[in-house]
This record gives sequence, C-alpha cells and structure tokens, in this order.
Amino acid sequence: MKPKNMDLGIKPLSVLAILCFATATYADVTVNGLFTDHMVLQRDIPVSVYGKAEPKEKVIVTFSGQEKSAIADKDGGWSVKLAALKASTNSATPAMFKRNGLYYVLFDTTTCFGPGGSGAQVYTATKPLGPYTFRGNINRDEKGVPIIAAQQTYVAQLPTSRGPVWIWMGDRWGSRPDGVKGHDFQYWSRPLVFNEDGTIQKLKWADGIGDKNFILPKNAQ
Repeated sequence: MKPKNMDLGIKPLSVLAILCFATATYADVTVNGLFTDHMVLQRDIPVSVYGKAEPKEKVIVTFSGQEKSAIADKDGGWSVKLAALKASTNSATPAMFKRNGLYYVLFDTTTCFGPGGSGAQVYTATKPLGPYTFRGNINRDEKGVPIIAAQQTYVAQLPTSRGPVWIWMGDRWGSRPDGVKGHDFQYWSRPLVFNEDGTIQKLKWADGIGDKNFILPKNAQ
C-alpha cells in the first residue's frame, strides 16, 4: 500500500503560527475539520496534526523541512506531532505614500487571517527606492502587542477642506457576526498625526468614523 503524503504548507508567524493550506483531498486520507485555511496556532510549542485514513494506512505529513509519519489505527485515526514553530520574518500588505517630500512605507509581519492583528512599521526615505530609515511602529504598544486588532490593508489619502489627510485601514479578522469568512469588519483610523520630524504618532482606537473624525488635532501637520 503506497503511503499518502500530505504537504500542509504551514507558515509560521512572529507571535502565532498560521496554517495556510488547502486541506488535502484523498479518497481515504483527510485532515480533521479543525484544521482549516489560515488556522491560528501558538508558536514555540509542538503542534499535533491529525485526521482519518484507511485502517493501517501510512500517512506522511511534510512541513517546512519537517517530515512526520503515522500509521492509522484500527478505527482509521492518525496523528503526528510537528516540532515547535518558530517566528517568521514574512511581511505582508505594504502601503506606500508620499507626503511633504518624504516617501513612507508601512508594513508588518503576516497575520494571514489572524484575529490578533498586525503592527505597522514605518520607514521613510527621500527617494522612492531608498535608502529607508525605520521610524517606529504605530500599531504596537510598548509590549509589542497590536493596538488595533486588525491586519493592515492600506493607507488611504483623502482630500479635505484643510488639505489631504491619510487614514490607516485594516481588516479585523474574526469580527464577523455571521461566521462567514470575508464578512469581517474593517477598521479605518482617524487621520494620521505627523510630527514635525516626519514620524507618525501611534494609532488610537476610535469607535466610529465620521465627519468629527476628520477634524484634525491642533498638532497635526
């Protein structure tokens, strides 16, 4: 009987590890329904992956250089334990804009549908190709935890009577009330506040967005 090989394509992340894979579809080998696309797992601990197969079937699971195998029991159950997942340097959803002669690039580690959200590292340069200088992270607090539990999607420039403003936008994964992936809410920040040196002040939660949110603070540039 030929062993069934399942490549889960799991992507580890900085605080969490995320399963980003299409569940293998074999006639007699399946992964437990708990393991769905973009599932979030804790990093730095062993991870058990399990499912069903034909009794006594050999199943091989490969992941990021690891290869684990198991023999299905008499009821068809199988399980393998992957080594602890390490942090990843993967980044996603970069946003770029120009303001007052400075080019800004904002991005952070991939969350891949993670409800915890991502940060928003800020880099600036006087030329679009750099070199860029790190100017802080506007969506992580002193402990490194995202301030707004959302994954950055875009920084939008909006015209106002006082000139253009920029708002930070993020997807709030897991916020959907109907349980349907893709129905999640988005977070739109109040206008970003720029300091005189070009740095951006950290984000602050706002319950809603409306005209009052576009009245810039006195120190906004």
